[in-house]
Amino acid sequence: MINGKCFLSAILSIRHRVSMSILTLVRHGQASFLEKDYDQLSSLGEKQARALGEFWVGQNFCIDHVFSGPRIRHIRSCDVVGQVFQRTGLRWPKPVVIEEFDEYQAESLMRVAMPLLRERDERINRLNQSFRQSEEPNQRRRAFERLFQAVTSTWVRSEFVADGIESWQDFCRRVPKGVERAKSASTKSQRIVVFTSSGPIAVAAQLALGLSAQKTLELSWMMHNGAYAEFLFAGDRFSLSTFNASPHLRDPSLLTYR
Repeated sequence: MINGKCFLSAILSIRHRVSMSILTLVRHGQASFLEKDYDQLSSLGEKQARALGEFWVGQNFCIDHVFSGPRIRHIRSCDVVGQVFQRTGLRWPKPVVIEEFDEYQAESLMRVAMPLLRERDERINRLNQSFRQSEEPNQRRRAFERLFQAVTSTWVRSEFVADGIESWQDFCRRVPKGVERAKSASTKSQRIVVFTSSGPIAVAAQLALGLSAQKTLELSWMMHNGAYAEFLFAGDRFSLSTFNASPHLRDPSLLTYR
């Protein structure tokens, strides 16, 4: 039987021989969900990012390039992890923002779509009423999640189009450009880290697995805040190795979706 350390050594040896690099896409820590300014890490989101930095430091991660999406929640998550590295003396490359790793326009989508969809979709109308009538915080979160999933599904199916709102198809064309920009920074056998949102991570998984549009959207709903996915790449090969990894979030109170 091969123990864990031997197995890891074998994997790293194989990766070295075939000159594979690793692209790690990190979902930002919990943002300020249902608050006036969503694009700020909550106190819990700060803890999630810090836990990731401490876990990676404990694993002696060697990171060659760091990128971030353009949102405050992306950049702050990156900064918190970087501070942990810097305090322990480990190298933390200067982060570079890649605009293509921005999330789709969820807030604008909900704001513009709701007045129209309430009139023509009875299910969405009922979900909206349930959300508005919810008072207890956890109940309110669950009600919003059901409403959000219903509305974004109509967007993915192109049942709703509005000026100024990026289409699902355009989003899926944008994200791979960011993936290519991040990959192009690598030489052989390097580790690249990108801090972004669940939508771009799901689209990267779609690139690797050939998923349908709806399955890609559903995959984005599964990502924990502060979790990450790993992709192996070399030449034309781009393979998903790990998805929704959260070994650093050992405390159940750190596991959140919104």
